[in-house]
Amino acid sequence: EPRRLRVDWSAMEPYESNNVFAKILDGELPCNRFYESEYSIGILDAFPVCRGHALVIPKAKGYANIMSMPPETVGHLFQDVARVSAIVQKALGASGINIVQNNGKSSGQEVFHVHVHIIPRFKDDELGLRFPPSAKEMLNADSAGELLTSFNEAAASLKEAEDS
Repeated sequence: EPRRLRVDWSAMEPYESNNVFAKILDGELPCNRFYESEYSIGILDAFPVCRGHALVIPKAKGYANIMSMPPETVGHLFQDVARVSAIVQKALGASGINIVQNNGKSSGQEVFHVHVHIIPRFKDDELGLRFPPSAKEMLNADSAGELLTSFNEAAASLKEAEDS
């Protein structure tokens, strides 16, 4: 079995084996599929935020969030994300694409099977996926140092768990 990060995911929602995407993958529910590879499918979102909103759904089951997936699986998924994004952009003549991948209920994830939203964007659209004004303020050195310390400690802990 591919290596996974050994992390306590108890703070995040578990994989739901009867989720809508598992049912689509098993042929139990219909979808508007326009792409398929060995690793993923590309479908139209059933509840689109805009015309052409698509999803890339990995065929690998058992992963509620992207951090629980083996790195190789994530790599295959994002190869397909790039392909599906190009298809959506070319088909619609979009001037931009948002690639959105939510992890956990607090991030907006509603189906606990990893999936990636491909959202076509157009000049002057009113979709509203924009960063708030606070993102225009530059990170100060104290905040950066504190975050880097926390991130480096977390990275070392994950590496230690992987190596054990």
